Amino acid sequence: MQSIPTTTRSLLKRCRAAFTLVEMLLVIAIISILAAMVISSFSDAAQTSREVVTRQQLAVWQSALNNWVNGKLGKVDTRIDASGAPITLGTLRNYYTNTLNTKTARWLAITGMNLNGTVAAEGYLDPMTAAHYLEMASKSGVPANMDKIKSDAMIQTGRWLELPDWVEGGTPTVELH
Repeated sequence: MQSIPTTTRSLLKRCRAAFTLVEMLLVIAIISILAAMVISSFSDAAQTSREVVTRQQLAVWQSALNNWVNGKLGKVDTRIDASGAPITLGTLRNYYTNTLNTKTARWLAITGMNLNGTVAAEGYLDPMTAAHYLEMASKSGVPANMDKIKSDAMIQTGRWLELPDWVEGGTPTVELH
C-alpha cells in the first residue's frame, strides 16, 4: 500500500476543515427559520401585553364607576335629589341614565374633569389617567366626545370602552368593545 505524501495530506486536511457552500447555506437557512420563529413570538407577546393593559384599564374604569356609585349613595346631593333627601339606588340610577344621558356626561361625572382638562369636582379616576384619556380623545379629532374611551393600548388593539345606560335591576357597567 502506498502512503500519501505529507504535502498532499496537509492539503486534504485543509480542505476538510473548511465548510462547503451547501453546508453554509443550510446553516444560514436554519438560523433564518429560528429567527423568524423568535420574531413572531415577540410580536405576539407585544399584542398580548396590549390586550392585558386594555383589560386592566377596563377594571380601573369599572372600579372608578363603582366608587362613584358608592360615593353618591346615602349622600345629599342637590344635583341628584332636589328634595334634599339622601340618595337611593333608584334615584341615582335615574340620574345616571336620564340626567347624565350621554357617555361624555358620565365620563365627566366619574372623572370630575372638564373637557378642557381641569378638575371640576371630586373625581373617582386619578386626574393623570383622566387627562390621558382626554388627550387620546383630542388626538382622534373629537375632543368633546368621550363616547368611546380610548388609551394608547386600546388604539393599538382597536378596542375602546363605553359607559352604557344603567339597566334597572343591575349595576352600572363599563363595556369593552
